[in-house]
Amino acid sequence: MATSLRVSVVIPAYNAAAFIDDALAGVVAQTRPAHEVIVVDDGSTDDTSARVRAWEGRTGTTRLILLGGPNRGLSTSRNRGILAASGELVALLDSDDYFLPRHLELLVPAFERAPDVVLAFSDMMRFAHEGEDRGSVLGALREELAPISTPLGDDGMQLAGTALRRLYLTRAAIAPSVCIVSREAVAGSGLFDTTLPYGEDLDFLWRLLGAGRGAWLNQVTGRKRDHGSNASAPARAEWSERHLLRTIAQLLRFGVGHTPDEVAALERHLTLTLGETGWIASGKGWQAYRSWRAEVLEWTGRAAPLPHRHLLRLLRRSLAGK
Repeated sequence: MATSLRVSVVIPAYNAAAFIDDALAGVVAQTRPAHEVIVVDDGSTDDTSARVRAWEGRTGTTRLILLGGPNRGLSTSRNRGILAASGELVALLDSDDYFLPRHLELLVPAFERAPDVVLAFSDMMRFAHEGEDRGSVLGALREELAPISTPLGDDGMQLAGTALRRLYLTRAAIAPSVCIVSREAVAGSGLFDTTLPYGEDLDFLWRLLGAGRGAWLNQVTGRKRDHGSNASAPARAEWSERHLLRTIAQLLRFGVGHTPDEVAALERHLTLTLGETGWIASGKGWQAYRSWRAEVLEWTGRAAPLPHRHLLRLLRRSLAGK
């Protein structure tokens, strides 16, 4: 590819007034300027749009586009931004995260050096809303990536092999906010699935990595904010696990072109998720467990097994009168 690749930054935003200025400041501070930044205000009830409009005339050579509309969810917002983009590359960014200044400078060359790269990503540092660091996102995935990767240039960029797809499935440690994707490849592999309540990024990247290779940089180029609205509360985490099951099942049931290794990886992940969600449901009694089994049948097309440990937990709960 030519060295004139343009990058469109897509930021979905819902009630993001407390964070959107940091996100936009990070885009504007890039040492390799973005072609445009597209903020999709997903029906916010705060002053998100007003804060974005206040950046008009302050983004230098980077064009600022604000799209509004009713609340339709994260995936729809990301899709609207991608469809509105005019750059050859799309950099994803959640409204509560932000780029470090060299993010685009460091990642875009991957697409210029290898024509089959469809995804370039790096690491992010999690941080508390008050400011202290909480550890990087890639974690153990970097040790598993190293053996399947080869250098792509002399600046630390690595070109991952085909095993990246199944490694990502088991680790899910690639943060969307440090992902740059080929808009042409996305047109072929598909946008974010708006029917998935959770795990939509896993599904999106799995399909994208079926269209080409991924490149990665073992360097922090963005910061990920942990705050009270993240999906971390126990009830939210339980909901997330159940819908992750649905996402994995859909990839397994309706995906095409999977290698035997990828099918095996999907099956392993499905089995692990079934065990986790079934254990949670069994602790809530027979009714909750029956509801979970009905979901499993609907989403996977197969009846959930009834492991002894689940049955014993249900019996103990029943005998306790709960």
